Amino acid sequence: ASKYMVPSQMARHHLAGIAASGKLNQRRSCEACGNGTGTDIRRKLFDDLRRDCSAGECEVVDLNTALVGVHRDNISNFESQGVFVSNILQNATFCPIPRGDSGGTKRFFAAILAGCIPVVISDNLALPFAPALNYSKAMLRISERDFMAGNSIVTLLRSQTPDQVAAMRSNLACIQRAIVYSHGCSPLTNQYGACTEAKAKTPDALDYFVVSLLKLHQPPRRQILLTVAEYYDAGML
Repeated sequence: ASKYMVPSQMARHHLAGIAASGKLNQRRSCEACGNGTGTDIRRKLFDDLRRDCSAGECEVVDLNTALVGVHRDNISNFESQGVFVSNILQNATFCPIPRGDSGGTKRFFAAILAGCIPVVISDNLALPFAPALNYSKAMLRISERDFMAGNSIVTLLRSQTPDQVAAMRSNLACIQRAIVYSHGCSPLTNQYGACTEAKAKTPDALDYFVVSLLKLHQPPRRQILLTVAEYYDAGML
């Protein structure tokens, strides 16, 4: 986590940044996923960014062509090929998060830690601690169906006003703290009387896990983990 983590308010040089494989493995590990394959979504994403971004506006790296003679699943090999994923995320205002081999992708969490506003294009990506966190104010979402129908991601990103970007960055800082583990207790956990250790300055992942569990037993009852589609379609915004 420390490799990626920077303040969300840090100055950014690119509108969007992504380093991902344009072509995925043939295996299918997401039975619930529809609307084409992960490769279809990524191919369109790369084409859109390369066509619609102006010179220097976006940083787009296809790992299938950038990595020579190394396996794309081993991130430790990337830097030897001149691909610094953490720098790409930290220098971008928005980070597209397309579906991977499955509905989820570690890229979502890496973007959050890097302070890069996620633009999720994966209906089945799971949002941890959904009852306790407001993801909708810290990210953008394009449904897979709308994206494949031709909606321009670059147009969407350019349409965000400076005030909207600043608000999402501020809320993203809260999500950053919610997906990492620290030590001790925080005010969030203490208000439920669930922790007696030395206090921490801010809540961490364990705090949000505990609060999510407690909310499961309070009306209205909610699931501890929701997919992006469930989160938005259920009106949890």
